[in-house]
Amino acid sequence: MSISRILASPRFLGFSLMVLGISASAVGCTSSKPGIGPDTATVARSLADSVAKAEQSSAGALRDSARAALASLLKDPTSAAFDSLVVVQPPALNGRTSPMVVCGRIRGKPGIGGRSGPAVFVYQNRMTVFVEDASNKNAFGQVWDETCGHPQSRVVAR
Repeated sequence: MSISRILASPRFLGFSLMVLGISASAVGCTSSKPGIGPDTATVARSLADSVAKAEQSSAGALRDSARAALASLLKDPTSAAFDSLVVVQPPALNGRTSPMVVCGRIRGKPGIGGRSGPAVFVYQNRMTVFVEDASNKNAFGQVWDETCGHPQSRVVAR
């Protein structure tokens, strides 16, 4: 194959564009030596991975805390059974990031408030737990709609 055919081939053009992309991103590096140091895309991916790992770790700790706190509300904490358990990141409120919450249902013997069926809850932290019951349906519904049920909420962990 002739050099002119190689240079005009789609495979070579794709390779050339890739090399140009690498060269262009390397120009934006802050390294004093050309070609040394990570490119911006690599740094961005690494940062995004770190943030995702930290978020998953926080979500796991929050979920574990919710399980322990809600189980302690039962007469027999060892009977606690959870379902529909998710950690959610609600949308920002007034320009500020909202804290993650745990949403789900708990059953136990006897259930919270003497119930025989599951109780729906929103757990924000050890001091802020909302459990739906007959006396707070409207207030609980508002909390649910702002957190777990909000269309812009993002599930972080299940």
